[in-house]
Amino acid sequence: MMPDELSDLVHIGTRVIRSDAEFAHMQAIRTAGFTPWYIDAHNPSSFTNGRVTMNAVAQAFPEFFHEARTGDNRAVGYLATIPGYWSGTIHTLSNLHDYRQGFRLGRRQIRQLGLAWRCAQAIPALRPAFDWLTTKLREELLVGANSIVLVAMTIDPEFQGMRLPTMFFDAVKRAARGLGLTHIIAPFRPVSYGQYKAIQQTTHSAELFNEYCALRDAQDLPVDPCLRAAARNGAEFLRPEPRSFTIERPLDKFERLRHTFNREQWYSPQPDIWECGETPTWYVDRARSVVTSVEPNLWGRLRLDVPAS
Repeated sequence: MMPDELSDLVHIGTRVIRSDAEFAHMQAIRTAGFTPWYIDAHNPSSFTNGRVTMNAVAQAFPEFFHEARTGDNRAVGYLATIPGYWSGTIHTLSNLHDYRQGFRLGRRQIRQLGLAWRCAQAIPALRPAFDWLTTKLREELLVGANSIVLVAMTIDPEFQGMRLPTMFFDAVKRAARGLGLTHIIAPFRPVSYGQYKAIQQTTHSAELFNEYCALRDAQDLPVDPCLRAAARNGAEFLRPEPRSFTIERPLDKFERLRHTFNREQWYSPQPDIWECGETPTWYVDRARSVVTSVEPNLWGRLRLDVPAS
């Protein structure tokens, strides 16, 4: 399907989660893309609060939160980005945590946004109060930014392979131009790196990750599907980051994960190091009863003057 044909079926807009059912579907496709370890479980009573909060943040920063929606209003994909600063030199690219920390709304700010948005939805006359709070937060969080950093793209499995990344990348480029930003950078996630580790029954290392990122097919494109899609859309790869994103959770939660997710694929190439055919590697700290997942990414950039293909 060509991009112009796809645009007749799907359009990109600011993220708006319209119902609890849509929120549940978004969580489901996020879980499918990033494993349950990354996605906090939500019970039905928390759907509404989570949905309102996410909508409030997206309305305050519409240039950074995108959705793909079909003509019959079915949400089929999401892209989250954040503002950041990059000097333009490769060695200054750090892990994703550093950029996320630079754009982090505190709990008080999130509560304020959520309450203001809920009031504005219920009483339209209160919308100016939400707009005032939004302006204040934007001034605080966008100061010094010269870049958009891609954080997470999730696409409904039924719509994968239909060039939605192309539409998302074009939307990000429009947002960057509109804000007068200079760079679009991304820690691209190699989705098949876990399979590469599993074939060799080995564990993650900087050397192994560099080796995987360098693999090319007959068309001189990356063998990894995610990296290949990025390359086809004009991404320039800059530097592998072997410890791009880490999450620490209690040991008992990890044990539940091992017994409920990819049960037959888990293996331990070294004591207290676990793999399961996914991008992250899990490291067990029994003294503290915690487990830390470590995910590598490949830093790249999208040039504003090159249209997505």
